[in-house]
Amino acid sequence: MTGNPGKVVCSAKSHLTVNDGKAESIDINGRYVTVDGTGSAALITINAGSFDVTLPYDTLDDSWYQSYVKEHDSALQTVKTQVVPCTVEKDTALYSYEGGGGYIRDLPKGTTVYNLFHPAGYWFYVECTDGQRGWVPRWDCYIPDDPPGATDGNLDYSDATKEGFVDLKGYSSKTNYLVWVSRYTQKVIVFTGEKENWKVYKTFPCSSGANNCPTPVSITEIYLSGDSWYFDSYYVTNVTLFNSDIGFHSILFNYDGSVFDGTLGYPASHGCIRMTLEDSALMETLPLGTTVVVY
Repeated sequence: MTGNPGKVVCSAKSHLTVNDGKAESIDINGRYVTVDGTGSAALITINAGSFDVTLPYDTLDDSWYQSYVKEHDSALQTVKTQVVPCTVEKDTALYSYEGGGGYIRDLPKGTTVYNLFHPAGYWFYVECTDGQRGWVPRWDCYIPDDPPGATDGNLDYSDATKEGFVDLKGYSSKTNYLVWVSRYTQKVIVFTGEKENWKVYKTFPCSSGANNCPTPVSITEIYLSGDSWYFDSYYVTNVTLFNSDIGFHSILFNYDGSVFDGTLGYPASHGCIRMTLEDSALMETLPLGTTVVVY
């Protein structure tokens, strides 16, 4: 580019060379932008990361970038997960296997454990306060009915924090999409991009598993979509499976099409991820093999 251009906007993966002139302003609005040349610019504004600017300038406005980087790079300290503290109501024990095999240690009455997974039956998988995990008889512990106070659906992270979390964790996907289910904020976040370069595409409200049967923390992938499930009093549709029989699906509907249970924003399901009809329909369009992170 030569002469004295006015405002120039650079999109992702672009290369701008300014020779023998001075640009009024240059906006860097995408990642992996290079700006160079023998000319100059009055103002360069940074609105994206991973840039290379060697062109002389009068003023550089990187306030957005500095704020983004701070939030992005501290995401692992910011992001939390849902915890379900449960009280041991009578002396019991922790076991390696569901059903009582592989004794680990005693759990005296009053001990606190955290419910990680409760399949149908008489046992559930827990984590002790020191991090040790194992199986405990279900009815030896009290599992609170109410959702954790901080998990009310009104919380959300910034895009910088969301992107920082999945980037710094190093999550990859077989497709150009990645999904993170945030149990703490009760949000489903869909990203586009690639490993260490994910950008938020959509954020949806949801309801994950209730305290009695929380959605397990996992890293899996979408393997089936386009189904509906029918129960005695209601049905759900737009089922997209990602972890055995756990998946995304719509809120609950009566058979006449009215809403049976439209709860969203706090843990309420049997382990699946409830979403609005429209949002669950979008999840069905994601390609098979898309990574799903539940945390």
